[in-house]
Amino acid sequence: MNQSRYSIPFFMHPRADMDLTSLESCIDSQHPKIYVDMTAGEFLDERLMELGLKKK
Repeated sequence: MNQSRYSIPFFMHPRADMDLTSLESCIDSQHPKIYVDMTAGEFLDERLMELGLKKK
């Protein structure tokens, strides 16, 4: 690439009660389910604890 480009971060998070369960149509023997079912709020809490920004 011979042209400069700019990056602008965009941060967002869905409602805390948003279900993040894997879609059944995306799971099969070649693509097994690898993520635990949780809500967006549970995911955010987990990440904040991992980063040390929130206590248990």
